[in-house]
Amino acid sequence: MVVGFLLLTLVVGLYYSRKVTTFREYAIGNKDFATATLVATMLATAFSGGGLLRNVEQIYEQGLFWMLQLSDVFIGFWILSPLMLRMGPFMQHLSLAESIGSIYGKLPRLVVALVSIICGIIALAMQIIATTKAIEACIDLSGSDNEAMLRNGITGIATLILILYSMFGGIRSVTFTDVLQFITFTVIIPSVAWFIFRATNQSMGEIASLLHKEPRFQLNSCLHVDKLLGITVLFLAGVASFIQPTTVQRIYMASSPIQARKLFIHAGIFTFIILGFIALIALFLFVKVPSLSVLQIWPYIFETLPAIFKGLIAISLLAMAMSTADSKLNVCAVMVSHDVVGSIQANRVLTDKHKLVLARLTALVVGICAMLLVFWKKDLFALLMLVLDLGVPIITAPFLLAVYGFRGTSRTALIGMATGIVAILAWNRWIEPTTDINGAFPCMLANGLAMLAAHYLLPQPAGTGWVPPDKIYQQKQQEKARIERRNKQERKDFFLKAQLAKFKPSRAGLLLTGIYLLVIGAVSFGYCYYHSDQIQYSYSLLLLPCIGFLYMGCAIYSYQTIPDWVVGSCWFFSLCIALPLHLLLSCCLGQNLLLSFLLFFTHGTVLLWALPFYWSIRGLLVSMGIMLTWSRQLKKHWLGISLWNLKEG
Repeated sequence: MVVGFLLLTLVVGLYYSRKVTTFREYAIGNKDFATATLVATMLATAFSGGGLLRNVEQIYEQGLFWMLQLSDVFIGFWILSPLMLRMGPFMQHLSLAESIGSIYGKLPRLVVALVSIICGIIALAMQIIATTKAIEACIDLSGSDNEAMLRNGITGIATLILILYSMFGGIRSVTFTDVLQFITFTVIIPSVAWFIFRATNQSMGEIASLLHKEPRFQLNSCLHVDKLLGITVLFLAGVASFIQPTTVQRIYMASSPIQARKLFIHAGIFTFIILGFIALIALFLFVKVPSLSVLQIWPYIFETLPAIFKGLIAISLLAMAMSTADSKLNVCAVMVSHDVVGSIQANRVLTDKHKLVLARLTALVVGICAMLLVFWKKDLFALLMLVLDLGVPIITAPFLLAVYGFRGTSRTALIGMATGIVAILAWNRWIEPTTDINGAFPCMLANGLAMLAAHYLLPQPAGTGWVPPDKIYQQKQQEKARIERRNKQERKDFFLKAQLAKFKPSRAGLLLTGIYLLVIGAVSFGYCYYHSDQIQYSYSLLLLPCIGFLYMGCAIYSYQTIPDWVVGSCWFFSLCIALPLHLLLSCCLGQNLLLSFLLFFTHGTVLLWALPFYWSIRGLLVSMGIMLTWSRQLKKHWLGISLWNLKEG
């Protein structure tokens, strides 16, 4: 199964490696990718095999502390999505280093390229470690005479496969293999979480009760001043680490800043879902076996799972590792042939043919260097911290200032970078050992402040300083202002008959909504009537079928005779009030988690379909508040019953 996946990846990569004739096509493609394709390759690059291993281990070990820190991944996408509208002046560049060079000059471009290549090698080493673990799970090499040699040989073969299609295919080959790998691990991870949940032999309520009693999963364990400060600083460092070569390359692959903004918004949504399933794997495993050490977590998972799930996890690790590794290889190859050589040989421009040859050789050399690094360091958490300490204090601040319109000299940028390097070395030497707080984000701030201080305190040539945003950003801001004015005017005119008439649905829409309200109301009434202790209150659920009958009668007999504003106002207020009220009554009477979540999703779908977006969102927020409040009360109810049974026993 694993061998078949590797062969499929190689075939897909080589198939899309055809007809790469220019270096621009090798680096960022033809800027004709669909948004869904860009989202898939962005997420496949962001979710690495090393990240899966590390996150499950750290959630199991550190609990809520690491889960809060992980939120920087999807929140980072959403925070940086407005920044994409300012990327217009850089969208034709091939790399992050080229963008830095276009603002600050050749020497800062060279520094950024070299630092990015080192970070890429470290990140690639992390994926090779994940690949090794995946292969060890599939092939039992214990007891063999040449165990280490066989393991290293198989790992080398898997690494050479991704090097091969990355060398010859460029970003187009990397992108479409990333899509394949993204689909693979997004299907496998929920399946593994479901199997471990079944292995616990406990319900979700029992699992929630057990986790609530565990100190490491309680919110107050993270609210101490020292831990809260550490979480905040590490969270900000994680958000700042999004400014890395692979992420910027995905931005430049988009056709416009508007598509790049959509890419970040959609990526944030899917990231939240995937991280939720990864967290569930660690939580279910903790409930099942709460006494494992960090080094025992993944060996235990592989030993207890059936062979089919063991193979699926191995394929998922391979998919996540290879999708991240091939992107790192491609970025390193582009930076060497485009940025390093371009900075050193400023007066001589290489042809596309020579750049392609150099890029392919670079991919091979970088892959070999990463494999050698694995023999020296295999701690995934330490390698992650090393990437943060190298990239964030040096690269992030100059790039963010450039995007926001700052234009400085090479001297200004080099002063900031040197400040970042000195600051992170001093922090790791004296501050972090005593406070246990990562220094990447504070040192990034030191970099940015040093650049601003150098700009305003030292003499600067003409043309430096701050420039206004480009036309795309200004047009988007004007459009946003127009929408706000329109919404404000609509709120003022809301109770006018002409406005209420706009809510009137079509005859088919009114009939379908009536059928839905009739069916869902009857089902919920029947369930609560037979399962609730308070039958007399269950009759209140018949309000929804009554409204459904009225809708159906109006659609069939009197759709044209009743004034439009009457139908529109009744339609609007009944949906906004009746559906959340029905959800509340069903939660209180049914006391069933599955029924309540089913009603929440079906009612939410109807609200999104029937009402304007800004009103349906309000209805969803009210319904979500009802669900969260009820879930909290239900958890207290279950906990009280458990304590009462324990006391009676």
